[in-house]
Amino acid sequence: MARIVAGHPCRAEIEGEELLIGTEPLVMQVGNSRWSGVTSDSGSDAGTTLRRDGQPMVRIRELETGPEAGVDVFDPRGSVILHVSGDGAVANAHGEILRRAQPERAQVKIGDSVVVGTTDVALAVLMTAPELVPEVRGLAACQRLFIREQATRK
Repeated sequence: MARIVAGHPCRAEIEGEELLIGTEPLVMQVGNSRWSGVTSDSGSDAGTTLRRDGQPMVRIRELETGPEAGVDVFDPRGSVILHVSGDGAVANAHGEILRRAQPERAQVKIGDSVVVGTTDVALAVLMTAPELVPEVRGLAACQRLFIREQATRK
């Protein structure tokens, strides 16, 4: 079960864990751990690196254009953890399709899971990915919602 409420701060509830996430800058405190996100537009480091207590945990890179529209999630060494393609295929580091996300009316179906209130495939996959810890899922989802909100204001 997951729930995201966009806003400033963004509120996320993922697997029973309630998270309050600042979106500008991207920050969150969970117990004694401080999570943060730093975005870079340069080369191989492009994307947002999520850190726990200053240590890189994952880097998320949005792929916005053409047939490659989707999201890549990398581990701290730069290896792909997940690749979400624009057609809803969710693949691992080896390119093997793990599951498919299918947008439907105001929802996205991913295997046995259904994410309601959106047709954003990448958002739905990020919220439900068992490969990612709840904190990463919450930060990634809130950041994606914040970026979309900012884009609509322009």
